[in-house]
Amino acid sequence: MKNLEQIRAKHALDFWHPAQGQPPSARGVNQGDVVSKLPSLIVSNGLLQTAAFAKSKGGGHQELLLAVFRFLCHCERALLPPPPQARQGETELDTYIRLLSDGQDATSHRLQAATAEALAYLGYLKRFAP
Repeated sequence: MKNLEQIRAKHALDFWHPAQGQPPSARGVNQGDVVSKLPSLIVSNGLLQTAAFAKSKGGGHQELLLAVFRFLCHCERALLPPPPQARQGETELDTYIRLLSDGQDATSHRLQAATAEALAYLGYLKRFAP
């Protein structure tokens, strides 16, 4: 059985070096390094507000937040359940935001655990970034 550090490292490496397709750009305006800014945004504003910001910014912000949410839902740890079915006109990021903010399972404890795990995972994304 793998420990949590191994799971985070493998997922982060797979994000930056996918088996197929192009690696993600995950850059901001003027080639700014988004991956180094996201953890401080989450600590300052919270995971949901950072997700809303990433949705409005698009690009690397949204790409990295989607990777974080996919990790939280689909890794061996499965801290969050699979995202709900997308509603009409809803983006993938919207479904993850709704997962943490709407419904019976959207508790403050779940949001707190997801935030802590997102920060830990972003540490790996930051260290493995090209």
